[in-house]
Amino acid sequence: MDNSGSGELKKEDLSEECSNYSSHVNNNSSVNKGERKEDVEKSFDSDKLSNAIQQICLPPSQENNKTENIIEKETVKIVIKHNKVKEELTVSKSDTGDSILQVISDSVSIPKSKLKLIHKGTIATSDNIKEMLFDKALFLAFGEISESEEGLERADIDLIVEQLGIDRNLAVRTLRKAGNVLDAIIEIGNM
Repeated sequence: MDNSGSGELKKEDLSEECSNYSSHVNNNSSVNKGERKEDVEKSFDSDKLSNAIQQICLPPSQENNKTENIIEKETVKIVIKHNKVKEELTVSKSDTGDSILQVISDSVSIPKSKLKLIHKGTIATSDNIKEMLFDKALFLAFGEISESEEGLERADIDLIVEQLGIDRNLAVRTLRKAGNVLDAIIEIGNM
């Protein structure tokens, strides 16, 4: 055993430390307190022993398994059905109802404000969705898929939505069709 005073315990010393500890514990009744204290101080450091016992009792693979089990219990895999397509999605039970709905909204490309989510005949809201979460829970998602804003200026879309008080999807479609903000506003005005 390395008694160099470095404070580190090598793995080779673990079994020796544990056997020393076991022999001292088993011989408690036959040794008086003074002798036992001296022997214990000579043979091992209690902090080193404590660390060694923890390392032996919970090898790294078991610690990882415990962490994985905790993570598995905090997350569930749910199934979202939208437009005849089933999509499996992993969500965290520890998230708020709003954040869970946002994750689902992002996965099906429906704005959260327009998303209608149904599970077993009940509409899921931010207040009750956490009660509906379990592995393989099936949710039906309804709503208009948001238009892709790729290639368009976000400021132009926001301007049209604010000025005309229209749906964002309509603003995106019209802006894409018209090509510029002025023509899109005129086209929407003529509808």
